[in-house]
Amino acid sequence: MVIITKRVMTTVLICIVYLVIFLTAKYPGGGIWSLLKVSNGESVAPIRPNNVTNERPPIHQEYSSTANNETAWNIDVEMIAGQNMEDRTNVRSNSSSDMQHKYDATVKENNDIIFSTQTPPSAQHHAQHVDPETVKADATEEQEDTTALIYNTDKTSQMPRSRDKSRTEEEAAIPSTSEEQQTTVVAFLEEVEGLEVSHLGGQEDITHMIQDTTVATEAAGENSTLGEVTIETILPRDNPGTNVSLPGNGESATGSSPGDEEADAASVAPAVSPDDHLVLDITVNLTGVALTVDGRQVYKDLKYNMSCGLHLVTLHPATGRVMAAHSYMTWQPALHKAFLEGLNDIQNGRLLVILGAPDFTSFLGEATIRVLEEMGALYIDRLAYKDAWCLLVHKGGGVLLEALTTTFLPPHSLNELVLDNNFTMLDVTPLTLHASIPRKAGGGCGWYGVAGLQERAAFCDTYDGYGDFCTCHHPPWSPLPQHPVEYEMKEVIPVAIVTARRLPHVLRQVGQVWASPGGTNTPITIFVDGHNPEAQALAALLHLPLVQHHNPAYKGSLTRISSHMKLVLSRVFEQHPKADKAIILEDDLELAPDIIPYFHQAAQLLTSDPKLFCVGAYNHNAFSHTALDPTRLYRVHGVPGCGWMVRRHVAQQMINKWPSTGEGIDWDLWTRQTIMGDRDILVPEIPRTKHRGGGGVHVTGIEQEQYYNQRPLNALLNVTLDLHGAELHNYLKLHTRNIRTGHVVHFSKHPCVELPIPRHQVNMSYVVYVDQPLEIGSTGSYYVVAKCLGLDDHYTLENLQMMYTASFYGNQLYVIGCPNSPFCITKKTENIYSATSEDMDFANEHPFRKFSPTEHLAFRVQSLSLSDEFNLNNLIHYYVQ
Repeated sequence: MVIITKRVMTTVLICIVYLVIFLTAKYPGGGIWSLLKVSNGESVAPIRPNNVTNERPPIHQEYSSTANNETAWNIDVEMIAGQNMEDRTNVRSNSSSDMQHKYDATVKENNDIIFSTQTPPSAQHHAQHVDPETVKADATEEQEDTTALIYNTDKTSQMPRSRDKSRTEEEAAIPSTSEEQQTTVVAFLEEVEGLEVSHLGGQEDITHMIQDTTVATEAAGENSTLGEVTIETILPRDNPGTNVSLPGNGESATGSSPGDEEADAASVAPAVSPDDHLVLDITVNLTGVALTVDGRQVYKDLKYNMSCGLHLVTLHPATGRVMAAHSYMTWQPALHKAFLEGLNDIQNGRLLVILGAPDFTSFLGEATIRVLEEMGALYIDRLAYKDAWCLLVHKGGGVLLEALTTTFLPPHSLNELVLDNNFTMLDVTPLTLHASIPRKAGGGCGWYGVAGLQERAAFCDTYDGYGDFCTCHHPPWSPLPQHPVEYEMKEVIPVAIVTARRLPHVLRQVGQVWASPGGTNTPITIFVDGHNPEAQALAALLHLPLVQHHNPAYKGSLTRISSHMKLVLSRVFEQHPKADKAIILEDDLELAPDIIPYFHQAAQLLTSDPKLFCVGAYNHNAFSHTALDPTRLYRVHGVPGCGWMVRRHVAQQMINKWPSTGEGIDWDLWTRQTIMGDRDILVPEIPRTKHRGGGGVHVTGIEQEQYYNQRPLNALLNVTLDLHGAELHNYLKLHTRNIRTGHVVHFSKHPCVELPIPRHQVNMSYVVYVDQPLEIGSTGSYYVVAKCLGLDDHYTLENLQMMYTASFYGNQLYVIGCPNSPFCITKKTENIYSATSEDMDFANEHPFRKFSPTEHLAFRVQSLSLSDEFNLNNLIHYYVQ
């Protein structure tokens, strides 16, 4: 009997092995498997969707295929997975000779969370009847039906379930995949303890924060120099020095103009759900990401390759209101740092929706992976190129859901993909999720009820991403210094902070201005591009005037940026009719502690010297070995930006000649070419601003890491500028003498191999003449020298008549373009360095500042074992520099 039993068991095992081999042969990726796990022994409360039924619907996982419909295969997954299920799990897939797919699903149920990878067909989906035992996902490809069906196996609930034949099916279409592409869907649901469920509605309006405001609006006419825009100015009545009278019709304009999509994320509140769950629908695909909460879309970013990266959406755990939303292009170097900073600034307890839109893994970074793993992510270290990923988590409280779709690399295409750098051949498998998350009541900080902080409490319960400003540590950080530093000012110079959506950066800047000597006596106005309720609330909380520009230009375009800058230059002087100068600060700048004294000291020279166009706070040739003296100033023919001060009449010259909105040019380059003429910009040797961020319109992640992050920021509070040396006559006399008496540098070897300039201070001047007939588009001689000496080889416009100068380890260095620069005084051709194409290649390989970011490319391939596939270890890794 024992022998017979053993033979029967052996026969069964052989049959199972042959079945697996058959599936593997039919589906080269390893067959079709589905594994459904339900935790045993857990106390799970009934789930009531929006149809409010007393019967508990099943936890369900849905997915669909777009395979062509030729032959149907019904496979008993119970045999493959080796699970003893009460309800059989059947998967019906349609395959063809030219389309093969594979589906994997791992699902765990905890704490009343329902989810699926199928987006409901309409916003009224949750009010429809749902089959309590099965959920069917259909996808169509040219009107052909392909279905994957999963039955629930719930052993934790003993309540009887009956099938309602009248309940409808859910349908959705997912784009088809390429011939050799195979798809894996993996979802993981972590256990979350201590969730408090309530029936809270939407977040209370915080309009009481801005009740004490005066609203004035102006709609520009056809002949207005501002173009067809709507301007809304909000002025706090109790703020001294902001009693501003603006022309206009006095009508209130609280809505955005047509085409304006700049409403902040936190102003988008979901429809109130009648039950005690937040219903989330998530889509991640090749075109971008989208998030719907309780039937209303609250976030989307569908700009194709510009949507690639990590998206961090912060939801209120009780209401589902979007408190913050940002995207980070982690396919570029250094952008993962911004993601970690943004994640750190979010308060604990918030519901985070973290979306990975392909490709987001190339520069994700070990630090990012480690932080996400500490939050509970299981698969973040095993993601491949073109994978889509999603993580739902209560910050500080555990993971709710993790899901991903994978994209397989066809074996015969490996060389073509990697060696030929042809990544377009890989399609992205869309990830669609439908999840029901219990509302989490409570929260708030102990100081929310403290007298005088109620307005801030309301703000911090509506918006997030403000770090210490909203922290629960008492007391939270205040941008207003306890002991302001006074500074004697000869004139009032207002500050205009220019922003679109980065309002936490604006708060930081306001604090840095106020902390600078004289900062609390400096008028500040916030200029926001677009209608923005969050900006209104922040400005009211800070008691600062706000100008909202309802900009008709396309979001993110050069035209829109140019139009907004034009409005800023116009309005800041209208608001301060007695001011002769204004300071313009972009929101992506960190400010030095002496930012206000720096501009006020330089204002004296800007007033007396007609050959100065403006005063800048930045220096593109400032690095650790070239920026040593905080008192020294340079005159350059660069472009305004990164913090600058301009006089009223110069701003009016710019406004009068401003290009039309249809030209789509960079306003700063246009200013240099059209307005500046022979006037210079005064800049410091050590910058007073530092550019942060990257991945924007002008600065990529690699540029941010290689150049902007390497430049210093002055840390001294009391600095007396050398204004006498910066006067035009004295400046030209000093540098002409240094060039005439300086040591002319000859390169016997490549400049990157042997540099005949000492790297210690010897109190001498060194002159390098380079073959550079034109500033732009000429030879690469300056490029090679800049690469090898650690100057700015990327931005070559900051010079004075093609004379570049900086302090090289304490010795004044001059790089002069010959033969057309007036500072090219040599007559000997052997003194002029001329680079070859080979010199340029060598300089690229051996630069002064070595920055070679490593791009991590992981490709998913067909696995040799079932465990590798389930564990997502079927990867091939490449590291590209």
